[in-house]
Amino acid sequence: MCSNRLWRLWDCRQAAEEGTPPRRCRKVSLLGAAAAFAGLLGLAAVSPAAEAPPMRVGSEIAYPPFCSLDAQGRADGFSVELIRESLRAMNREATFRVGEWNEVRGWLERGEVEALPLVGRTPEREAIYDFTFPYMTLFGAIVVRNDTSGIAGLDDLRGRSVAVMKGDNAEEFLRREDRGIDIQDDARVVIGDDNNFGPNFTLVTPLHPMRADERRLMQDAEGAPRRFCFAKPVAIGNDCWFGANVVVCPGVTIGDRCVIGAGSVVTRDVPPDSFAAGNPCRVIRAITEADSMVHKPAVLAGNRVIG
Repeated sequence: MCSNRLWRLWDCRQAAEEGTPPRRCRKVSLLGAAAAFAGLLGLAAVSPAAEAPPMRVGSEIAYPPFCSLDAQGRADGFSVELIRESLRAMNREATFRVGEWNEVRGWLERGEVEALPLVGRTPEREAIYDFTFPYMTLFGAIVVRNDTSGIAGLDDLRGRSVAVMKGDNAEEFLRREDRGIDIQDDARVVIGDDNNFGPNFTLVTPLHPMRADERRLMQDAEGAPRRFCFAKPVAIGNDCWFGANVVVCPGVTIGDRCVIGAGSVVTRDVPPDSFAAGNPCRVIRAITEADSMVHKPAVLAGNRVIG
C-alpha cells in the first residue's frame, strides 16, 4: 500500500500469507467474513454424456495460500484445488483466468467467467453473486506501527488516512457508513490473458512526492494535515512472459506478446512483441519469427509446434 507511515487496514490476506502481522506492526482490532465459492450461474452437476464445456473460473494471482500461481504461471492454491476437485466430482472440468482481485471480480460481474474459488460474503456482493455454503471463516485486522499509540478500534481511525486494497471486503466495510476516514485505494491494474509470471513478480501502483518534506506532511484541500500518496495505473497485455524477480512500476503499460527478462525493473512502457530487460528495463530487440522453436530442433526433441 501507500506507506508504512499511513495507517493500514489489512484483511485476512496478511495473516494467511505470513501467519503474523508485518514486522514493526501490531493488531488492534478484528473483522470477520465467511468465504465461499461465488458465481453468477451457480455450480451444477451434469452427466458424462452431456460433455459440458469446462467451467470458466477466475482466480487471483497473489492471495496465498488460497489463490496464487505455480512456477509455470498457472492458477494454484488451496481454494483453486478445492473448486477444481468439486467440479471433478460433478463430472466437470475448469479453465482458469488469473489476475488481480479487483479485475477478477469484474470478470464475474460481466459474465466473462462463471465462478470464483474464494469470495468473502458481504451485503454488497450478495446483491450480485450466488454463493455456496461457506467453507471457512477469515479474519482481518487494523494494523499500525509498533510506535503508534491511540488506535484501539475503528472509532480511533476517524480523521485518519487508511489504506485498503481496491475492491476488497475491507474497503466495502469501511464505505458502508460514514466513519470520517480518508480511504486510500490503489490505481487500476489490468492484466491480459495467458501471461506467465516467474517467482517473486512484483507490480506496484502507489507513488510518493520526491521531496522529503512533502512526504512527511502536506495539507488537503480543506487545510487539514495529511500524508500524501497517489497512484498510477498499470496495464499488461496478453501472452507476456515475465522472468523471476521482475518489478513493474507505477504508470507502466506493457504490450502483447512481450518477454521481460529476469531481475528487470520496468519503469517505462514496453511496446508489443518486444524482448526487454535490465534495471532500468529497456527494449533490447523485437521478437520475430526467427525466435520460433521450429529453429531449435534439439530443444524441441520429440515435441512439435502447433500452427
